[in-house]
Amino acid sequence: MKWNELFPKQTEPTLTQVSEFIDSKYYLMLVELLTEQMQGKPTIQYIGCSLPGWNIKFKKSGKSLLTIYPQNGYFKVLIIASQKMAERNQQALQRCNKDFKVTYEENDYFNGAKWIFFDIKEETHLRDLREFLYIRYEVITGKQLTLATE
Repeated sequence: MKWNELFPKQTEPTLTQVSEFIDSKYYLMLVELLTEQMQGKPTIQYIGCSLPGWNIKFKKSGKSLLTIYPQNGYFKVLIIASQKMAERNQQALQRCNKDFKVTYEENDYFNGAKWIFFDIKEETHLRDLREFLYIRYEVITGKQLTLATE
């Protein structure tokens, strides 16, 4: 069953239900990073865009770190890559897998940023996302976090 059918607009899911539906260790790892290390605050919201249904937006200092779109067995994310960090983004991109590179390059800048949707289905996807999430965190807070080595 599709996420937006399981939880229609009038039925807001809990964070536990989101986790159970996604059923991915990568989701749990990402949520831990967002809440523990980045002190991000999750909010569940309904949206009727091209990915209709409930999503989870993590914010820090009132600005979006990223948005998670639940899928059955995995999840999609929307992360914003700021043009003012273009040099750092390009450096991070060199460490990313081909899938992320292609997705990044296919997007044009809009309002000073690239709005990147990416599927997180395996560990390399999560690693690549973290590269850009750390940059996003720095844009929002002005503080650098050290990317943990595997």
